[in-house]
Amino acid sequence: MKKENGALKVLDSFDTGVKTTDDTALGGLVGMCIGMLGGPVGMLLGAGWGSLAGMTIDAADAADGASLIEQIAGKLDDGVALIGLTDEEDESVLDNKLSNYKAVIARFDAAVVSQEVDTAREMQAEMARQAKADLRKQRKEEFKEKVDEKRNKLKAQFASLKKSK
Repeated sequence: MKKENGALKVLDSFDTGVKTTDDTALGGLVGMCIGMLGGPVGMLLGAGWGSLAGMTIDAADAADGASLIEQIAGKLDDGVALIGLTDEEDESVLDNKLSNYKAVIARFDAAVVSQEVDTAREMQAEMARQAKADLRKQRKEEFKEKVDEKRNKLKAQFASLKKSK
């Protein structure tokens, strides 16, 4: 990662594929297979809708990874950050390699970091669930208000029709 003038650039990264998959392609294939029931047009539409659904899942996977990078970037002054997962028997090897640079080396226990990430994901999921519930409640109240408004308007129109007869 590199941070220049407050802008963050990811210079290089690696994805093992354990947490992220190619849901866009999978969604397209599944949609196309289901669309076979509708003929050629059904296959095209199924592939499109399936790809769109898979792309949504892929975007969420990418956002999960980006949030950890964003947290690190908030602590990074202008410069470059190297983030590595290492299994060290002797810390001096890495220290010696980076000693020629103005490097700050911070080591964290992988199990602790993993637990923090899991906790953050759980909190994120709970907050998303709560936000959806709040939004649903708000929409329901707004819908009820609109229905009541329409009901009152219709009652007034019927009342004025009765009076005019």
